[in-house]
Amino acid sequence: MNLCNKNYTVDIYQDYVNNLLIGQTASHIPVRSCRSNSPRTRTIKFSPPSEQQIQNVYWYDELKTIIKDACAQGVLTDAIVHGSYGDFSQTFFSDLEITLLLPSRTLNYKNEASALAKWISQRLNPFLIKVDPLQHHAAFYLWSDLVEHYNENILPLDAYSAAWSMNASTLNFKVEIGIDQYLSAQKFTQTNHRLLESKKYFFRYGINPYSIKRFLSNFTLLPAFYFQAKGEEVSKKKAIYKMLKIGNSDIHAAIEAATYMRKTWPQTPLWLGSVRRQIVTSSIPSGHIDLALSSLYRNKKVETYFRNDVLPVVMQACSSYLLLGKVLLDEN
Repeated sequence: MNLCNKNYTVDIYQDYVNNLLIGQTASHIPVRSCRSNSPRTRTIKFSPPSEQQIQNVYWYDELKTIIKDACAQGVLTDAIVHGSYGDFSQTFFSDLEITLLLPSRTLNYKNEASALAKWISQRLNPFLIKVDPLQHHAAFYLWSDLVEHYNENILPLDAYSAAWSMNASTLNFKVEIGIDQYLSAQKFTQTNHRLLESKKYFFRYGINPYSIKRFLSNFTLLPAFYFQAKGEEVSKKKAIYKMLKIGNSDIHAAIEAATYMRKTWPQTPLWLGSVRRQIVTSSIPSGHIDLALSSLYRNKKVETYFRNDVLPVVMQACSSYLLLGKVLLDEN
């Protein structure tokens, strides 16, 4: 039996998000595709953190107030926290990964879209920068129709395997499109290429804590892209553990060095967050000025250790990854 379903491509998803951030409704609608099999289903229940867990999240009450305000305006249903803060393994290196669950009206009516964009610019993004002054990305988004026709190339569902939410939502995902192995192989090779060309893609404003964090965050994505290209559904953290088992000595040394930097990363001075919050808009980072400001913060100890002890071994690992990337593309 052929089933015709909506197809949220990554480009269409990004079109929705880009329009929301400027207070507009989406300019495209999902195309329909016919397939011979039913979508895969997965139910994920998100609960609020326990009282004990909240003790490890000093900003919980502030986020609760911010989310409550958006829900009262009718532009938001829930907020899901995932990543390091989702499983409470955060360090000073961690940024805040958050997914906003939107009601249909926010996507379809300009007044609601405008209200959401204003709330993101004035409340949410300044809060994200306050939590992590080196935050280098904004929120993710979900809405009911996307949940009903999900594409895991937007964000693999394993990203939500350790997560919590403010309003205890239960989402019944119907996965229309699973992780594309060839696309994952391309992400692997492209990310690895950018890391090898780090002066061009990461250190344009020099080696500083902000650029180091972006660089290492991309490096630690490589194992996830690799195993997804092999057809395995695996979270970023699990992928790193798996890569430690199969990678050569160069890859092992680089992962260990990056992990050590994450664990020992110092707290970022509050002044940087205060400055960035003055210019942040609906996107993070907010243009070249924001990038330049983020690069003003310097830490000689961090930069020296990275330059002497981390960057060389990561470059060696990326050279080792070149062969793995070629094999992946050949297999796909």
